[in-house]
This record gives sequence, C-alpha cells and structure tokens, in this order.
Amino acid sequence: MRLAFLCLLIGLNASSQYFLPVARDSVSPLFEIVTYGVADFGATSIQNDLTGKFLFGGAITEEIKNASFDKHKSLNRLGADVQAELEFRNYKSSLFGKERLGWLLKGGTYLNAGAVYSDDLFGLAFYGNERYLGETVSFGGTRGSAWSFRKIGFGLLDKKTGSSVSLNAYGVASANAADLSVGELYQSADGDSVYVNYDGFSENLINKGLFSGWGFGFDVDLRIHVMGYNGSEATVQFLVKNAGLMFLPGVQRYSADSSFSFTGFTLDQLINSTNLFNSTSDLSDTLGINADTVSAVRFAPAFLQVGKMVDEYSSKKMQFFYGARMYPSLVLVPQIYIGLDYRPTKWIALGVNGAYGGYTGFRSGLYTDLKLKKMNIGFASENLIGTMLNTGMGRSLLFRLNWRI
Repeated sequence: MRLAFLCLLIGLNASSQYFLPVARDSVSPLFEIVTYGVADFGATSIQNDLTGKFLFGGAITEEIKNASFDKHKSLNRLGADVQAELEFRNYKSSLFGKERLGWLLKGGTYLNAGAVYSDDLFGLAFYGNERYLGETVSFGGTRGSAWSFRKIGFGLLDKKTGSSVSLNAYGVASANAADLSVGELYQSADGDSVYVNYDGFSENLINKGLFSGWGFGFDVDLRIHVMGYNGSEATVQFLVKNAGLMFLPGVQRYSADSSFSFTGFTLDQLINSTNLFNSTSDLSDTLGINADTVSAVRFAPAFLQVGKMVDEYSSKKMQFFYGARMYPSLVLVPQIYIGLDYRPTKWIALGVNGAYGGYTGFRSGLYTDLKLKKMNIGFASENLIGTMLNTGMGRSLLFRLNWRI
C-alpha cells in the first residue's frame, strides 16, 4: 500500500507559474530574452519530513507518520509543478506593416499535476489494514492527473503594451489520470472476512519513446491599462498558458464498477495469494476490472491567471499586486494571491506575498528582483516556511531572468 501511495505522490504530482510578479515595462528594447524556472510541490496534509523520506530515502518512523496523519481531513490535496521556459522577443521587426507589431519564439518543458485523496487511504497505506479491523475504510473521491510535455511556439506581440499571443505545438512524454468515485473496504474484527465496493478508472499513456502523444494549443498574455479607484493608472493582466488539445494514440485504460466479498481469508492473504488466483487475468476477472487500449483526446493542462501587475516605472516605492489563478483541467481548487512590492532603490525590488488554494492551504513567500542596466534577475519562494522547515508542507523555488538586448 505504501508503494501505491508513493505512485500517487510522485506520478500525480502545480499552480506556481508566475509567483514572481510580472512588471509592466513601458520602454521596449530591440530584443529581449526571458527565461524562468519553477520547482514547487506542496500538500495540505503531508509534512516535508515524510515527503523527503520518499524522495531521498531514509527510515519513516511512527513519529513522522503520526505528524502528517494528524494533519489529514476527510479530503486532502497534493501536487507539484516543475517547469522551465525560454522566450525570445523581437521588438525590432514590424510584421504586416504594423509598426507596433513584433514577434516571439518560445519553448519549454513542463510537469504539472494534482491529486485529491482521503485520510483513510493515507492511513491504510502507512499503517496497514490491521488499524481498521472492524471498520469501513472509505477512499472514494480519490482522483488526480499528471502531465509531462514539451512545447514550441511562435507568436505576435504588441510592442506598446507587451501583450502577446502564440500558437504552440506539444510533444507529450507522459499522461496519467485516475478517478475513484466509490471506494469502500470493510474487514471483520478478526480480519477473516473482506468486503470491497468500488467504481472508478485509471488511464496511462503507453510509453513510446521521447514523445508518446502530440497536441496543439495557444498562449495569450493580454495587458489592459485601467484607471484605479483613486485616479491612478493600473495594468491588469489576463494570462492563458498551454490551452489546447492533446492527442494520445495509445492509452491503457482500466475501469471497474463492482463489489466482492471473501470469507476465511485476510486482506494480506488475498493480495499475496498465489493459490486463489492462477493468473493476473483471473484476479482481474474476479475484481471486475476491464482493461483495454484506446486512443484519446484530452484537454491540455491549461493555466489561467488574472491579476494586477506591478508598474516598472511608477514613482511609488510600494505597490500592491493581487489576483487569482488556476488549472481548470486538474483537480486543484482556484488560488487567490496578494502581495506588496517595495523598491528602496531603482536597482532592486523586494516583496512579500501570500496565497491560498491550489494544492495547499495558506502559503507566504518572499522575492527579490535585481534591476541591472540591461537585465533583471529575480529569485523567489512562494512557500518560505515550507522551504526552510521539515514541519512545513511543500517547498518552492523560482527564478526568472529578463535580458534586454
């Protein structure tokens, strides 16, 4: 059971794309190179002590298990977002005879996903079935999805506002999904009777090398200037990343809607038995599991964000930024965020921000943005406490570089 939960933790491991606030720059260079990297994972209920033992090895003590289990509620979330993107912006060229219309070229690699699971599933995985003798274990509502893919895109940009749109091509390395709408396990008090009721499915893209699927989509970065409540100007950003369709030519699908009961056998005997079932197919037939290979079309894991931007050339030393973001195709809840940008000098910006939602609860972070003559370099952590402490629930590191040529 621990192995199954490890697969959930790693294979179903997102909403951390732009925690470094994007600043509106009113002066366009001839060319610009923008690159960023994100390494972020988190959970509502699993502490870093336990996650670290899974990822890097080490003994999982009762104290470590208990510390995380005590944090669990009936439904819990976890997820991760690991990605890197490189973008080249050409402000010198004028396309279609439009002076303010330039072009861009981008590429990136992405791993983003999320999962929801019950506290009983965690307990069964880490404490075993003996903890639940004479009780009904509920693991219904468990669901999640995970994507790993590459992107290359070409688009148009507005030199005046910084708005852009691009068309993208994707190569899908892996895609996994699972949904268990009904899940119950009952064992008698002495453990010799087992009843299971379940309804769900899992899908796994068959590995065919570097790319096992492909897709098309688009990005939109729309920046609109508006008047603030006190008469000051502000810029609102509407951002859409990786919206599109993924074509998966070979998907192994398992589905089941069944129930069964055994008397005279413990759960461990059923799982490890070589006598009750002559083959894997016998076991699948008994459990009512249907397996087939299909071709599928799925929505890409698009990222949406709307928020107030920081004005690069404002005379104010302090500016608020805020907004909301989400991955609609994942099981994560929307996330809201707010932050304060402080500029003690013209060459550095410091900031603090807080966010709630996504695959965690409340998180707070810090960032710094160095402003050199032709380059901005930013570093941030969206989960400062988690990054520093083993009792935190997740870690977060972000980097962004803007090089104006």
